[in-house]
Amino acid sequence: MAGNPITEAEVEQIRRHHAAGLSLNATAKALGRPVTTVRRAALKAGLSWDRTRTEAAVKAAALDFAARRVLIQQRYLEIAEELQLRAVAEAEHAQPAGADGEVRRWKTKRPEPREVADLLRAATAATNAELRLADYKQRDNHDDAAEIVLSFDVAVRQAYAEQQAEPDA
Repeated sequence: MAGNPITEAEVEQIRRHHAAGLSLNATAKALGRPVTTVRRAALKAGLSWDRTRTEAAVKAAALDFAARRVLIQQRYLEIAEELQLRAVAEAEHAQPAGADGEVRRWKTKRPEPREVADLLRAATAATNAELRLADYKQRDNHDDAAEIVLSFDVAVRQAYAEQQAEPDA
């Protein structure tokens, strides 16, 4: 069953929108009509939308996303470096030492072995995420980018959960 035919008033509105430079989608939304119906009516009226602006916008968006990926790669490397430094840095420890509220403090050349392992695992996850983004940039496969970010997020959350689950020493 065919829908309601487009009216002459709607065709005139399509002409006004077209002349004003509004997009096909915006015109269809304003009319409350499907894009295909509006496109068909516009073609019958001798109108068409130039896709040059759309193509330019898509290219600009792709460049913006590429720039954002570079920033994310840099952040992953910074995170990896920071975690590696923390894994070999001097660590300060504190533990209650008595009923009077005294706290015993001491320093070690490195964090506890378990914390070092967690830090290095997280640094490896950040490095792997950066490498996968670099590989993504070469292959230009957009589905992988979200997977990379999510896998890093999962690795960090898992390390955090493991750390929180450990009983205090």
